[in-house]
Amino acid sequence: MAMAHNKPEIQKLLKEHVGTDLLDLAEAGETSILRSRLEKGQLADTRNQHGTTPLMVAARAGQIETVRELIEAGADVNAITNYGATPLLFAIPRSHVDIVRILIEHGAFVAVSDDTAINPMLAACRTGQPTSYAARHHVLLEQHLSIEQLYTNVIAPGLTSQPGFVQFGEGVRISPSLAGGHVRLSYFAKYQQFQAPSDSLSSFQRWTVDLNHEFPIYGSSIPGGKDHNTPNDCSTSPSDRKCPPVALSRNRSGSFGFRALLSHSVVSGGAQVPFYFQQTLGGSDLDGNRVLPSYEDYRFRGPHLVLLQETFEHSLFGSPIGIWLSADQGKVLRQNDALSYGDMAHSFAVGFSLRAGGMPVGLITFATGPEGHHFAITISPTLLGGSSRPALQ
Repeated sequence: MAMAHNKPEIQKLLKEHVGTDLLDLAEAGETSILRSRLEKGQLADTRNQHGTTPLMVAARAGQIETVRELIEAGADVNAITNYGATPLLFAIPRSHVDIVRILIEHGAFVAVSDDTAINPMLAACRTGQPTSYAARHHVLLEQHLSIEQLYTNVIAPGLTSQPGFVQFGEGVRISPSLAGGHVRLSYFAKYQQFQAPSDSLSSFQRWTVDLNHEFPIYGSSIPGGKDHNTPNDCSTSPSDRKCPPVALSRNRSGSFGFRALLSHSVVSGGAQVPFYFQQTLGGSDLDGNRVLPSYEDYRFRGPHLVLLQETFEHSLFGSPIGIWLSADQGKVLRQNDALSYGDMAHSFAVGFSLRAGGMPVGLITFATGPEGHHFAITISPTLLGGSSRPALQ
């Protein structure tokens, strides 16, 4: 019984003197034992075969006190593994916001990238725990770092220089109406060429296919009687007393919609699409369109884009106000990624639409998704006497 009672104390003594790996102590948060080992001369930047340090594993495990202890003992906040990862890149994917803040306060470089060109800002955007994206993003930005400190030319091509461009483009649009107006299509395809005469590595081409499908919902109504008719009379004129056949008029009361948007950028040699020409998704895109409305504006950016949208709209009691439902799924891809429909971000919205003369002029929506909720009011520029500006993408 005495041996069992003293077992934890014996284990502690063994950890202190027998040589438990410092990385294991850091990951387990054994701060007092780790401090003892450091005081006895063990290096704070001890590495394993992958070049990983105790500070990195403590940052990954969320051991705040251990992180503080290691930094105080002289651990390098900018140490790099054999694969180019830093302590920041260990902390950010696990959403350890406080540790990210501590590392930056002690001089951690934000713009450094690993061997896969992932830097801390990009890791904050791609982590698998999106609910705290805004918090992670804010921690990096609140340090008042310059854009050059937050990004590099590797992950934001065009950051260091912005050459002049000449843009050419060709496109075709077809808008057939099928099945007696029950199916309305609007297909648009364009091919654009972006040429930078002074910098061939910034030149690229882009093709875009935008397929809109609308399925109107119609109701019927019976026209009212003539002014000369009595309640018991249905004649069309004083001289013709016969009742005509009942004529029904078709009124549009709502619609279903489906949209598929694909965009692919083509480069040659070592060229890259400058970040200011890359596609965006989230909130409002660069053209002011609502896509993935539950996300922050321009949340996703990349040279390729895949977007699917489904909508439903229906008039309320025949008024210009209608109920609006929508679902968006989309993603952007890196230059060497193939277009695919897997692992797409999603967003759902509900709200009210306003139409004038059959045209949509306003939309009030509440959108929800993995990263939060957004309330938005969208007004068509035509309602204010303006017109849509040219597309920026």
